[in-house]
Amino acid sequence: MKKKLIYLIALTTILFFKLSFNYDLLSSIAIGIFAYWISSLLIRANDSLPIKELFLSLYGFQYLFGAALAYNGLDEYNPIEYQMRVSSDTYFLYVIPIFLTFSLGYNIFAKKKTIKINRDNIDLWLNKHPQSPYIFIITGFVFSFLTDVFPSNFNFIIYILSGFKYIGLFILLMSYRSIKPFLMALIYGFILISSFKDGMFHDLLIWIIILALLLVYRYKPNWKLKLIGLLLFGIFAIFIQSIKIGLREETWFGKKDTSIDLVENVTKDVVSSNDGLLSMKNLGPNIIRINQGWVLASTMNTVPRIVKHTNGELVLNYVYSALVPRFFDSDKLKSGGHDLVNKYSAHDIGGDTSVALGLFSDVYIDFGAIGAVFCVFLFGLLYGYILNQFYVKSFNYPILILFSTLAFIYPIRPDTDTGSALGNLFKTIMLIWIIFSLYPSYFKIANKNKLNS
Repeated sequence: MKKKLIYLIALTTILFFKLSFNYDLLSSIAIGIFAYWISSLLIRANDSLPIKELFLSLYGFQYLFGAALAYNGLDEYNPIEYQMRVSSDTYFLYVIPIFLTFSLGYNIFAKKKTIKINRDNIDLWLNKHPQSPYIFIITGFVFSFLTDVFPSNFNFIIYILSGFKYIGLFILLMSYRSIKPFLMALIYGFILISSFKDGMFHDLLIWIIILALLLVYRYKPNWKLKLIGLLLFGIFAIFIQSIKIGLREETWFGKKDTSIDLVENVTKDVVSSNDGLLSMKNLGPNIIRINQGWVLASTMNTVPRIVKHTNGELVLNYVYSALVPRFFDSDKLKSGGHDLVNKYSAHDIGGDTSVALGLFSDVYIDFGAIGAVFCVFLFGLLYGYILNQFYVKSFNYPILILFSTLAFIYPIRPDTDTGSALGNLFKTIMLIWIIFSLYPSYFKIANKNKLNS
């Protein structure tokens, strides 16, 4: 019944955008595919930890939905250098097949329609180790303050360990114990303050989404409450997007300290200069920023017309960089920056701006439209297999499934570079493996209930 409903929502969405807004067929299909995954996410969240659905919803949001909006009017709110540089047909005839192939690969191993969290087993484990969540939380906070203490080569490891505070909170949420609002406020208040201080909001938004999914899993609200929550999150995300640039100018370049007064003043400036937060003058430019497709479209316009395909070199470099520690090879490919984007998309991005090509651009650069379909299938296969292993092994190690949120925190972001996504994934898995291998009896439970209970 749920699957039929999801298909019905997707089909209705396609017809709605085609007939009501006169979108072209490919744009309507693209939005319909996104609607399929976002409705899957909302519907299945009551009974599962929908990492796969979240993963594909975010990719669909930025590569399908955002691009469709750009091609059907909203691109006029973009500066010309960030507008789509290939036709709608050219773009979607590449992106729709590659997205579907990516999804297919993901489903080969992630066969379970619902990845359940066994709360009974987590509660059994927590009864044996009642202080463990607080140890995780303290560890996460300690490493959150150590970023500047260690050399930059350790940034990824520090980042992963700082994420342990969320794991500690999630263990408590998924047990049968009462929620402690103070802990939740402390952990999310910390990331809220640090996000406003640094002017970087990706982590904040992703961790809010994951928290919301776990709360939905615990309390199983009806669809009305979930839609209200989605609407409120959308309003918050648009607000963040609206003030982000102004806030960065004041803190990064104006050297001002972040404060409530500063946020209020930046908000007032946005309202006065754009005729209000909800005016199209403000909403248009901020909504269209969800479109990661502009980088891909620019890449398709440049490769192979100006720059030749790299025949696997780029992806192999990403994999090598993710697997080999920098102290073994200091010259390996660096994550972030804008050099690769400038080279393969013919942009001239400078300064401290960090723009990623993204997975769909990387595989196109390497193999072209046809070869990319096969390569991205392998990426989907890899991600699905790893997610499935977290699920299977949580039968013996019940809290392990919660660590999947930390492992996939980078890969699920379409706007991150493939090297960072793989590096975070592999390093997180390695760190978890070391910890669980050193103390297997600590994390393992002897009295096992059924996995899907």
